[in-house]
This record gives sequence, structure tokens and C-alpha cells, in this order.
Amino acid sequence: MRSADRSKLVASLATSLVFAGCLSLKEGADRGAALDAPAEGMADGGGDRAPADGVDAPSEEPLDVPTPQDLGVDAADADANPPDAAPDGAPDASPDATPDATPDATPDAPTDAPPDAPTDGDAVASCPAGQTRCGGTCVDTATDPSNCGACEARCDRSFANAAGVCRASRCELGPCAAGFGDCDATPANGCEARLDTDAHCGRCGNACTGATPLCRAAGGSASCASGCAPGQTRCGASCVDTASDPAHCGMCDRRCPAPAGGTATCASSACGSACPSGQVLCGGACVTVGLACSSAGTGGCQQSGTTMCSGGAVACSATPRTSGSCSSPAGGVCNGSGDCVCAGGNCGGACVDLTSNTGHCGACGRPCGSGQYCSGGNCMTSCAPPNVICGGSCVSVGAPCTSAGSGGCQQSGATACIGGGVVCNVGPRTSGSCSGVGGGVCDASGNCACPAGTSPCNGSCQPVGAGCTSGGSGGCQQSGTYVCGAGGVSCNAAPRTSGSCSGITNGVCNASGACACPAGRAECASGTCTDLSSNTAHCGACGRNCSGSGVSSVVCSGGACTSPCASGWANCDRDVLGSCEVLLASDPNNCGACGRVCTYLNGQPRCASGACTWGPCNAPYDSCDGNLENGCETNEQTDVNHCGYCGNRCSFANASATCSGGACALGRCNTNYGNCDGSAANGCETTLTSASNCGGCGVRCSGGTPNCRNLGGSGYMCASF
Repeated sequence: MRSADRSKLVASLATSLVFAGCLSLKEGADRGAALDAPAEGMADGGGDRAPADGVDAPSEEPLDVPTPQDLGVDAADADANPPDAAPDGAPDASPDATPDATPDATPDAPTDAPPDAPTDGDAVASCPAGQTRCGGTCVDTATDPSNCGACEARCDRSFANAAGVCRASRCELGPCAAGFGDCDATPANGCEARLDTDAHCGRCGNACTGATPLCRAAGGSASCASGCAPGQTRCGASCVDTASDPAHCGMCDRRCPAPAGGTATCASSACGSACPSGQVLCGGACVTVGLACSSAGTGGCQQSGTTMCSGGAVACSATPRTSGSCSSPAGGVCNGSGDCVCAGGNCGGACVDLTSNTGHCGACGRPCGSGQYCSGGNCMTSCAPPNVICGGSCVSVGAPCTSAGSGGCQQSGATACIGGGVVCNVGPRTSGSCSGVGGGVCDASGNCACPAGTSPCNGSCQPVGAGCTSGGSGGCQQSGTYVCGAGGVSCNAAPRTSGSCSGITNGVCNASGACACPAGRAECASGTCTDLSSNTAHCGACGRNCSGSGVSSVVCSGGACTSPCASGWANCDRDVLGSCEVLLASDPNNCGACGRVCTYLNGQPRCASGACTWGPCNAPYDSCDGNLENGCETNEQTDVNHCGYCGNRCSFANASATCSGGACALGRCNTNYGNCDGSAANGCETTLTSASNCGGCGVRCSGGTPNCRNLGGSGYMCASF
């Protein structure tokens, strides 16, 4: 078989296997190439196999095997599934070729690989049945909220106030967040309703009406109530304590801003902020201070300190040394900016005196000759007095100098030739106080530093990092550590602002961190919080004693002194020893309970058996919709649908209607209609498009203009045509 024919056959076979699902695209291409390749020994220039006489040599033209692109598939998809290993006893590469003239003495040895052994690529690309590979991980796109229906199709954050869930490859609304509900049964807008409102109190559709018109939230739940608790204010649909609520601080809707990384607080109706333990407020954000840091400067002029808040930003409490020796370059000194510099020249990372150094005389790398000395930056054969030879150089000594060290630990002396070099003949102090930092001492290196246990903070040594106790009182304090800030050191702990405390019996930590009595209680007796709502010796206020002559028994209820009333009666004016003046079964201002007022729009409320009901409507109103909940909603003096009485709808032919004083009246006629007989009963009975009433009642067309025509914007008029 000729090479070209063989190539076409192989290409056709590979394509068939791919579309039959037996092979991947890349496997088909690789298998086809293998089948069409020349057999061993038939490559150019070698081997003991040669084509028989009269048989064409294999063509060198490339195999026409379809590529993944030819079949409409990306190459990357084809490469994801590499070919299986060849089975044992695979056929010769060219099965139709003429047999070898001289067969091999030894038959081909079988390969060791088992048939269709999967390669590493197959193992990586495959996933268990029912799963799909997404970003290197096998997932079930029918249930995975991060890959719902397809890779990267996220539904876990697709709904307001709720997490999305993936069901049957579709993103659906999951459980609502605490305090929210899907009250309109519309998943598209998530859990849209708050469950602390009068319309949805505690659950969807639970409306607060009648004797309990207010939704009061407490302890993570909400329920309908007759009013807000003592010490609370109604803001919108919620009862809040404006003295401590960051969303309503001092007044409704006054929201306290929260710093970045922190929380907003409200104490005594004033906004504040709080940072996590170990952090301080700096430039509008909570940041960590007190960490080890190094000052600015270079070459060993830097000093260690701790981070602090300065000027609204985190900065290092230490400053660089501006005097004394430093290490890079060698022999350098710290300048006024805290950088290590050379007083003379910097030659190869070392400071040298270019006026006297024989190796660098006048400039780096400029040596003096044998027997010469460097004086004033010039090579000379002798050293002129008062200079002396020191370390092979002609140098000046005896000049005033200051020792190494920093921050007031330096000492004054004179230059001298010591150890082959010109140095100051005194060293720095290594003990005693110094001026570089407040409270500092000279250390073993002659530098002014803070004693052990302290660190520099705003120019003085402070106990940064030492233990401390926050403000507050009565067991509301918390432990922390001292940190350095713009105003000096401060304790990074804040007092507790909730929970019980030990300073007062039954006390709690308030917004200021002090142990105090909770709302409704007061410290009437030293060290104990008294319940003012029920204590007869302190009823409503400390020292208000519920007692009086001629009264057999007096109790404190709700902070008011009262004597027991007969069943169904109550002392709603809260006189200490007043009469039980209210019959709760029938009083519309105290229906069923003191202060429970019955209301009825445009009508007269009634109280029957302790429950609010409805009485007659106030004239001219009536309840025409049959819904007593919205009261007497209709004004029968003006409502065209209920004019004078319910159901009396005003209507006129070809005209609008009005209701005035409870009587129907004819309104404006419709376009091209008129009330030509002057009677309202039959409305606008006449069309104004005829020759007898053309554009108006009684307008007749005659003479030279006998026809009534519509002239567009001018309406109907008599015309000659």
C-alpha cells in the first residue's frame, strides 16, 4: 500500500475511534501517528530492513491525522487526556507494508505495560461519577454552592440577608439570617424583611395591632407589646436605649461611626469607639502598637523602640543617634540626620583621613611612594612639626575631641596617636544618667539608653510592654499591657461594658466600665441594687415608701404604690393610696390594662370585656369597605363612590362626576359631547359633531358652511367642504 493511501486510511480510522468514544482527540492523533510511522530499521541511513525491490519507499510527507482544532475542540481539552499505553503485542507500525526480505531472528519482545494502563494525566483529569473538576478539585455541581451548575457559578452570596444553597444544579434561597425573613415569598430579593417591625414581629405576617401595637425586641427575639420598656425610646419599628445604642445614640437615627477594624460605641448618649484588645485608635483605625521597631537612620545609627501612634499614624518611638561612632562605613560617625557618614573620605567602605593617610593621600586610591608621608593631602618626604608620624602617616595631634557615645555619654579630650592611629584619648561614660532620652542611663557602649523594662516613648523611658489594668470599677476592669501613643504610655485594655460585676450586689458593668445598677434598679441601700418596680420601701424611687394610715395593704407594682383593687378595677393614675378608679373591661383609655388606649380612625372606639372594638363613625365618615381595622375610612361628603351613603356611586353619561356635600354633581363633559338640554340627569347627551351642534350646543352649519368637519387641533367647526 502506498504511503499516501495508508495515511488516509489511518486518518479515517483514528477519526472513527474518536467519534465512537473509544479514544480522546489527542489519543486518536497519537495512535494514528504511531500506526503510520516507519518500522524499526527503515529509517534513513541504517538498519538491516530495506524495502523489497519494486516497492515504493515510505513517503516522508506528514500523516494527515485530524487535529483537535479540525474537529472543533480546543487543543487544551485534547491534551487533558493523554493516550493509553500501547497493548502487548502491538502490530507493526506499517501492517500493510511488504514483509521484510530477511525476517528478524528473534521476534519482538512483549512490552511490560498492561493494556490501556492509565497515565498520570488520566488520573488527574478524571473525577468520580457525578462529579466535575473545578480548579483542580472534583465537586458535585448539583449541590456545591461555589460551583452550582457550572464551575465558578457561585450562589453562596447571591441573596440578601441569607446564604444561597445549591439544589439540583440551581441556586436557591437558603436559611435567613437571624432577625430577617422572606415575607414576600420572593426568593429573588432574599430575606428582605426585618422581623422586629410592627408588620412582621418575630415572624412573617405577625402584625402588632390593637392592645399590643408595638414590636419590642429583646434577647434575640421580638414580640408584640403595648409600649417600649422603661428607659427605651421607639425609633422606627424598634425600642432602643438611646443612651447606649450606637445606631441611635442620643436620638433616633444618629448612628455612631465605627473605626476601621473596631466597633462603634455609645455611652451616656455620646458616640465613641472601641478597639480589640491590644489595639489603640490611631488616625481613625484600630492598630496594634507596642511592637518592636527600629528608628530611621543608616549604618548603625538606628536605635530600637516600640511602635506607637503619632500624628494619626503608626510610628517608631525611637529616633536615630545623631552623634557617636557607627559601623557602616567603618570608622563613620552619625550625622544630624541619623546617617552613618565619613568625616573624611569613604574608600572602599571604610572612612580614611585623606589629609594624612599614605594609602589614600588627597583622594581614595592615591598612595604615597616609599619613604613618603601624607600631610595635608600631599605626599611629602618628611613630617613637618607640630605633626607627628603615626601609623605611617604624618598627622596632627592634640586637637580637642569628643569621645564616642551618644545622648550625653560622650566625654571631652584631645587627639593622640594610640595604636597606630589618631584617636580621642578618652572614652564615653558607661554609667550614670544621660540626656538623650528622659530617664536614660549610659550603657556599656557609651550610648544613652533606657533601663531594663522600659522603652523610649515620646522622648522619655516608659514601661512599654509592662502589665497594666484598665479603667473602670467594681470588677469591670481588665488586664492589658502599656503601649506607647501620641500622648505617652497608656494601658491597651478597656474595661468591660456588660456582664455582672462585684462592686455592687446585682450590679452590671455599664457603658463607662463602672459597676452600676441596671435600668429599673438603684443603689438605695449601700452596696445593693434595689428593684424600684416592686420594692415597697423604694417604689419608683429610692425612699418612696408605700405606706399610709387606714390602708390594710399596699403593694408596689410597676414602680407605683397601690392598694389591691377589686377584680376588673385598677388604679391607673398611680396615686400612692388612690382609689381604684378604672374599670378595665370598658374604659377605652385603659382597655384590659392601664394605658392601653383604643383608637378608631374617624370613629368612636369602644372597650368591651377588656378588648378594643368599634363604635359609631363620626359624621360625615363611614366604614364602606367593611374592614373595621382601618376605621371609618370614607368621607361621604366628597367620595364619588360613596356619595351621601356607602355604595352610592356618582355616574353621568359621557361626563365625569363629583361629590359635594354628599350629593352627586355633573362634572366636565367628555370631548365632543355637551349637556345641550341643561339636564344633569342624562349627563352630556349630545354629540357635538353634527351640523346642528357643531363644536358646541346650538351651533348650526348653514349657508356657505353647511358641513361640520373635524379640523384637527381646532376641533369640529362648520366648513364649506
